[in-house]
Amino acid sequence: MSLQLDLLHHHQSKQHEIIHHFKQHWGHLHPERSDEEWGQLLSANKDELPLTLVAVDNLSGAFLGTVTLKNNTVPFLQQHLENFIKPEQAWLFYMYVVPHRRGQGIGSSLLARAAHLAKLKGFNSVSLFTTTCGNIYRKADWQATGRSRLPWGARAKVMELVLEPGVVPAPAPETAQQLPA
Repeated sequence: MSLQLDLLHHHQSKQHEIIHHFKQHWGHLHPERSDEEWGQLLSANKDELPLTLVAVDNLSGAFLGTVTLKNNTVPFLQQHLENFIKPEQAWLFYMYVVPHRRGQGIGSSLLARAAHLAKLKGFNSVSLFTTTCGNIYRKADWQATGRSRLPWGARAKVMELVLEPGVVPAPAPETAQQLPA
């Protein structure tokens, strides 16, 4: 597989495709959201948070997955996960890999690249919440830090990856040159 990890900023033409996947995967939780509102969850920034990473097949140009790195001032976190917020902590949102490409290392590569960017931005840890699976995160050394009930009733597992002081995690091996090293 020829995988390119890059900022959405460089692949804005993929935004409608990503919105389509988000609606299929999470639309039942938020049926009231318009395409525009789904699009606002993504960030085409190239320097400051939030940053959305995309995984693209280098050969076909097909969208393979995405994740968004945000700071801990997101209103949703303040309202629903306030007990898990720490200083100098980034959060991952909307981790997604297209179903037919799961289990091929795409999600792990996105996680590694997001952790790399978080450390470069000065964060000491990265957290996330998941309602479905934790295996991909546990395999990447994320630790469960607690559980919380989300507004739509689902129980979420909160997980954290502590970024070692002074050590910048290596980026995923197959990354695009446009991202900071």
